[in-house]
Amino acid sequence: MNNREGVNRKKEYYDWLKAVVAEPLDEDYQASVATFMGLDSVSDEAKKTMKFSTEVFQPFGNALAYIVNNRFIIEDKAFLMENDTDDPPMTPLEIFAVLDYLIPSTVREFLGVLKVDSVVMEKLFALWIDDDADGFAALLQKENCDLTRISRLCRCCWDDAFSVSEIPNSEVPMMIDALSSTLKHSEKLDEQQIKGSADQMLESIEEIEAADDDGEDYDLEESFRDYRQFCEACLRSQLFKYWDWEAELKPGEIRIIEPVLEHPLAVELVERFREEYEESQQPQPSEPFTLPNDFFDWSHNSGKPKEHFYLCDAVRRKGVETFVTFINWLADKGYIADDNEVKALFAYRLTGRCRPEGKELPVIEWHGKNNKPYELIYIVRNFSDRGDYRKMKRFFHGPEWVKDRDSSYANSADSEFRRKMSEFYPSICAFKK
Repeated sequence: MNNREGVNRKKEYYDWLKAVVAEPLDEDYQASVATFMGLDSVSDEAKKTMKFSTEVFQPFGNALAYIVNNRFIIEDKAFLMENDTDDPPMTPLEIFAVLDYLIPSTVREFLGVLKVDSVVMEKLFALWIDDDADGFAALLQKENCDLTRISRLCRCCWDDAFSVSEIPNSEVPMMIDALSSTLKHSEKLDEQQIKGSADQMLESIEEIEAADDDGEDYDLEESFRDYRQFCEACLRSQLFKYWDWEAELKPGEIRIIEPVLEHPLAVELVERFREEYEESQQPQPSEPFTLPNDFFDWSHNSGKPKEHFYLCDAVRRKGVETFVTFINWLADKGYIADDNEVKALFAYRLTGRCRPEGKELPVIEWHGKNNKPYELIYIVRNFSDRGDYRKMKRFFHGPEWVKDRDSSYANSADSEFRRKMSEFYPSICAFKK
């Protein structure tokens, strides 16, 4: 691609992004919205909901769909085409329906994965430009094209307001159900919230259809309250994705999208959802590290002496609670990682009990004072019946190992460390200044 072509593509990309945000709906839909907003019989609250939908929810959803379809998918195209699934290829008309809401350069990228010569590809592109779905399908069938790879790309595309507005009224419940099924699987989304709002929305649609069939009136205000709840739940999901992608978004994309979130009807919601998002990003407290009450029973012995030290009886006699407290203290002070799996492995290396799963056990990173191994040597000398320092160097890594006479360096361990060990195990760790 030469520089001029690159500039033109970028300009096309941002021009279209601005357009889908500024005009999220087709002309017919816009006309029906304008008529609705002019009705005296419609409450201000219902009009506010419609305004929120057309000026916040749909433009923002359009923007995300546009970026996914026209940039993210193109950047991941090679991987997505090779992502083997059991799904059969889409039909030519199904593919055309997806291409119908992509920008021209993206359509060329999608068509480029077909194994056809350049003449056929240009014909397909021209048929797409002319909105000739039947001609497009006929040419694909005539060329006997393998549609597997382009189908994989098309299935990754997101719907936007343009494509959704073309869905027949009879299919709207299925669309809402499909959308809620997709959104509720977001790890950062309250499943009950999205599912509840979708179910309520579907119930409103069913009541309206039943009332129309019987010639009865229905509660328009209630249906709009349900719709507002549904829009807010979907917007929350979309915002969480948007914030997840912040590092991947281009400054130009953000400049176009952010004004939508500054809409008076959006500001309070966005602030609340941002607080929820920030809270969801905080590391969740892990379950406290524990060991079975019968940890020191022989039934937990792994029978693999090469994988552990021989623990002295004094440690066993002090019991499991002291042993767990000792390990947690090491983690709190940073000698080992504050991670339950690392703690369990450390317990196994000292005792040979409750072996973690895995054929090969990893080494433990030890962080001694001043990058020295003295505190670890202290543990090996005092806690094991056989101070095997060769095992120590196999089980741990990180410090600068001493060259010889390892045992003699135990007394050089940090004084705070030695004092604490004497509190845990006074019979074997007498504190000496």
